[in-house]
Amino acid sequence: MDFKKLIPAIAMLALASTAFAQVIVPASTPKITFVEGISRTVRFIFIIILVMAVIFILYAGWLFVTAQGDVAKIEKAKGIIFWAIIGIVVASLAWGIILFVFRGVGQGMFPTQQP
Repeated sequence: MDFKKLIPAIAMLALASTAFAQVIVPASTPKITFVEGISRTVRFIFIIILVMAVIFILYAGWLFVTAQGDVAKIEKAKGIIFWAIIGIVVASLAWGIILFVFRGVGQGMFPTQQP
């Protein structure tokens, strides 16, 4: 059997099966309000900042462990931990300010969905 003729035939059969795929779209897609869009974006950015801060703190811990008395590495690790904590504090304050503003407007940070 000649495999050079068999491979394109199998590829055509595989590609033809995907032509029948259908995407099921719900009858009514939920509408996102402006405030809800902002709150989702802020939550996403806040999570990214926290994950990055944890990664930097772990990296600084690695620098501490591998410094072996090297003062430059220890100071670098201390600086990384300091700025990671500052980043967490600033992100938390931004989260709190936005939460305060949204509650003042009358829309909670986590608006409930209407039926």
